[in-house]
Amino acid sequence: MKKQIFILVLAFFAIGISTSFAQIASDPPTCVATALSPAVGSTYNYATTITALPGSYSGIGNYTWYITKNVNVLTGAPEAPNGPEFVASGSATYNTPTAGPGGNNLSIVWNSAALALNIPYYLVVKYSENNTLVTCTASNMKVYRIKPVNTWWLKIASASDALGTAGGVSVCAADLSKALMTENAGVGTIEYLYGQNVLFAKISSTNYTGNWTPTMRVTGLFGDQTIASFTWVNIGGTTGSGTFTAASVDANGNGTYSTSAMPSLYAGQDIAITLTLNNNHHEALADQPIALAINGIYSSGATNFKHKSNVNGPCTDATDFEDTVNKVINARPGVNQVAPSTFAVPNPPIQP
Repeated sequence: MKKQIFILVLAFFAIGISTSFAQIASDPPTCVATALSPAVGSTYNYATTITALPGSYSGIGNYTWYITKNVNVLTGAPEAPNGPEFVASGSATYNTPTAGPGGNNLSIVWNSAALALNIPYYLVVKYSENNTLVTCTASNMKVYRIKPVNTWWLKIASASDALGTAGGVSVCAADLSKALMTENAGVGTIEYLYGQNVLFAKISSTNYTGNWTPTMRVTGLFGDQTIASFTWVNIGGTTGSGTFTAASVDANGNGTYSTSAMPSLYAGQDIAITLTLNNNHHEALADQPIALAINGIYSSGATNFKHKSNVNGPCTDATDFEDTVNKVINARPGVNQVAPSTFAVPNPPIQP
């Protein structure tokens, strides 16, 4: 991290590269944020020290911190400290003289609204202290120029259960749920139903505030497979759940699905996805890859933001549905007639 005079940066993001077809869960894009180019949703600390001439200033005077959008930073109106654009906290009290030494630093979390405006903000620190040598009060001020950057990161990974536990890339074909003979005019036929397979995935997201809107895409279903249910639940923190609704799909359920906005995620919080498939008459004698892909945007006012990846260059906007996890339903064993040479005829016919 590049050090700059009078600034203490507590949050810094330097994150790795993913160039594969699907981003690896532990490998986020190389987005870099600093206190002067802050990522949304992270805390940054801004601090100063005081140059003390011998016997004159000691740093115990009053610090006044405020943020303005006005280029005339001396007279520009301070922004509200807990508005939609940022939240200020820390040792100093925002826009109120605070005595040192604790008044020399202020913490700020930048919100998506600040990113949407796409303008610089000016963080002003004014300092005044009595000069003990000449018995007068002198003041000075400095300004940090700050412009938030979009480093929103979104990923999908395989899970082995509805709690988002890692694993479960491949699962066995479901047990049969029905094998029913029907006798008609001396001819017997049989209907096989091949049960349900349940696939799990986990979505993680960071470097944003507010809600974001996902779109899921499912591909790889065939035969007469259909989707029985497609749900999500927030895990590891705040509550929330919902159902993915078909937006543009084929008869099997391949296509895109939408849902209500996802809640804000914080450290240790993720979205667990459960996809339940009806195999119906699909016998599954070959391994079946099924791809679950996610696309997302978050909005601030009239501005939409895409999540970032390295697929098209370091920390560039992700293309639609490039974040993908490939699940596999492993084949069931085939049973072949030998003697006698004919099994009961399936009706409806078995699907491949």
